Amino acid sequence: MSVSRSIRVFCLAVAALCMASCGTNDDPTNPNDRLCGGEAGLGARIEGRSSPVQFCLDDGDVSVVLTSADRYDVAGQMTTAAGTFQIHMVFAQRADVPVTLTPAATLDDALADPGKVWVYYSEIPDGGDAIESVAPTGGTFRLTFGNDKVITGTLNNIVFDMTKISNGDPAPARTISEGFLSLSVKSPAAAVLQASR
Repeated sequence: MSVSRSIRVFCLAVAALCMASCGTNDDPTNPNDRLCGGEAGLGARIEGRSSPVQFCLDDGDVSVVLTSADRYDVAGQMTTAAGTFQIHMVFAQRADVPVTLTPAATLDDALADPGKVWVYYSEIPDGGDAIESVAPTGGTFRLTFGNDKVITGTLNNIVFDMTKISNGDPAPARTISEGFLSLSVKSPAAAVLQASR
């Protein structure tokens, strides 16, 4: 088994342990009770809607860039009958993992401070107004592992103030009540960082 494959297997095992501990109502012995059934590269439970949404994407469906500034740029989009949902995160590569990062108000804050993570969320509900996050107002992101091949981590109670994209009017808040990532870094390190908007 190659070194990178061994690291990937180890990271997936760590992520599985983290996923088993996500959510107070989860039953770690029953995969159907876990977020995304315990099977996804990027998973999140979005609350604040009339009914919660499970955001679940396979590793290959998530863009992961390690930039030349040693920042991970992670983006994924999911479309369901309920609408289209997007999550975008930017955070520093760290040697001192596991480490807890605090949500940054802006992308620039996260780029300047390796102790912060920028998390962006948007949704276009079926038959409703497109909305996007202004800034997180709480929560944590725990980076459990990261190198130039694999990243793993968990999200917990990240609350977003939201606005309508069309006119900037306030919209109901959204919360990533729990989430996880276990992803392969797929893009060249020299790639240029792109913001969501």
